[in-house]
Amino acid sequence: HTRLVRDWSSDVCSSDLELRASLEPLRELLESRPEDSEVLYLYGAALSGTGSFTQAVWPLRRAMEDAEWHDRAAIHLANVAVTTGDWDMATGILDPLVDEDPDNSEALLLRAYARTHSRQDYEGALADSDAVLELEPESSDARGLRGVALLGLRRIEEAGEAIEQASEHFETAGMGLADSPRFCVVRATFAKEKAELEKAEEIFEGCLEEYPTVFLVV
Repeated sequence: HTRLVRDWSSDVCSSDLELRASLEPLRELLESRPEDSEVLYLYGAALSGTGSFTQAVWPLRRAMEDAEWHDRAAIHLANVAVTTGDWDMATGILDPLVDEDPDNSEALLLRAYARTHSRQDYEGALADSDAVLELEPESSDARGLRGVALLGLRRIEEAGEAIEQASEHFETAGMGLADSPRFCVVRATFAKEKAELEKAEEIFEGCLEEYPTVFLVV
């Protein structure tokens, strides 16, 4: 059991079968070590990785109570919130993380995604995307989110340029849309927001072919 947890910490158990196989041993560990933050985190990660998003919330929140595991569990829980479209939960988790560490690009990117897709804070999403690009100029996801935020602000011409640049960046880097389900969704959302519904549907269909099991795409 201890070895399983250590392997998990190294992100060794990544496939769906491995994740499902880890659930029962982790439950047994929790029975004997209910306050162990590492086990709580790994159990929450396994649950979310197998699509049990609702059940994953409580162990991840418990793990966040431990300073040593707080940031990792918080990012994972924010990913769960973004995946399930719970934008308020996502920003509620990410705001303190960014306040504490303004250079946390992962937290900034997730918050940009939540702010964009909630349609409640395009200005904030644009600021977060720009902050990520300052830290990671090659971030295609940030480029795509920047385009959607600009579109939400009705800066149409700038938005189109940003989305096109992001697409070109993917191609230049030798990456296809399949390398980023989130960016694939961003492109489809961009078309939808422009009322290009047939194009949006076509892009969404392509995303679904590449990522048929990704909750966010479905």
